[in-house]
Amino acid sequence: MRLVPLVLALGCASAAQTAPERRPVGAAESPRSADALRSKRGVAYHFCGLAGARGESDLRLMQEGLGWTYNWAERPHACGDGPSVEDALARAGVEFVPMVWGLVDEGRHCASGGPCFRVDNPGGPEACDEACGDIFAEGEMGGPGDACWECFHQPISRDDFAARVPEGARWLLGFNEPNFQGQSALTPDVAARAWVHLEHVAEARGLGIVGPATNFCATGPDAPPPARCIAPREGVEMVHLAWLEAFYDACSADGVAGRDCRIDHQATHAYDCHAIAWSVDLFARKAGRSPPTEAHCASGVRDADETGVDCGGNACPACSAWARSLFERPVWLTEFAHAPWGGCEDVPPEEMRSLALDFARRELPRLDVHPRLFRYAWFMPRVTGVLDHDDLLADDPAGGRTPLGELYLGGASR
Repeated sequence: MRLVPLVLALGCASAAQTAPERRPVGAAESPRSADALRSKRGVAYHFCGLAGARGESDLRLMQEGLGWTYNWAERPHACGDGPSVEDALARAGVEFVPMVWGLVDEGRHCASGGPCFRVDNPGGPEACDEACGDIFAEGEMGGPGDACWECFHQPISRDDFAARVPEGARWLLGFNEPNFQGQSALTPDVAARAWVHLEHVAEARGLGIVGPATNFCATGPDAPPPARCIAPREGVEMVHLAWLEAFYDACSADGVAGRDCRIDHQATHAYDCHAIAWSVDLFARKAGRSPPTEAHCASGVRDADETGVDCGGNACPACSAWARSLFERPVWLTEFAHAPWGGCEDVPPEEMRSLALDFARRELPRLDVHPRLFRYAWFMPRVTGVLDHDDLLADDPAGGRTPLGELYLGGASR
């Protein structure tokens, strides 16, 4: 999730294993039609239960170009005392994808029917005012054990989660930014041991499984706690794909899982001021599809460089063959947006809007035809006053789309 106060609270194939036909698994393909483009494009968003969200009216604005959505929970949230947007999504042909955001007590109570998974609180920020106080303004939400964090990430049993997944769902998303202290905060070993319970839900409901989504966390003693990486593993900082490599190794017959985990597709998050398709290319390096640097191979160190080349070629035996096979899976970019860093920190808001449009015009065509990218989702198309990127929808009284929204949703400017 984005590193702003509200977001921190929300959470917010050559070697590929052949899956049974009933699983919706396959290589990402370049879209050839408007329908194919729409099926690839989504939003990470709470249509209800979040300040600024407008439920079905937001959906009507977005449904023209929207193929799928998720909200870090097992089903669409209800709008106040009214019905959820679940029926409206179905009528609009927008697929909802459930997510296991995190774990309760490392998933120890899953099999016995106790609190097990964590999902986003459908009540939104107002439901957590007492627990959070001024945390949103200060951006100091902690991790597990923090009252505000606990309020926003509610427990649910494995079986209740499975029962609440909407009919027609086809996929299950895994843990949200487990390498962040302020997000689901799971070690690779804990996540690997618990993965069998996500498989249980997927088998019960006939779902494909998308692996955990990591992102670039901050290292060092000066890093703000919400943005800080979890503790290093065997001396390796858990920055983005370094966590995922360790998880893939652990989630195998030779790892702590004691079995080769079922992971049909992969997931990632990325935010940048200039480009975003590079974030998917990193997985090709991990799979050995592009050569590593000579200096890296010569180091003999299984390190956590941020370009992914620690698992970048057969001459660098830094991770297992099983991990390499999983890095071959199609990728979901489940959070991305135009970010105010990477050279854009001091850009005035009016210029950022122009840069965001340029960013979208340049990057969306690349994402649409990327051979390894299965789906992508813009992060938070509308929230009032808490995000640091241009919203997909306008917050004007008329409630229409911004130019960026027109572009993203297939309007005249695309």
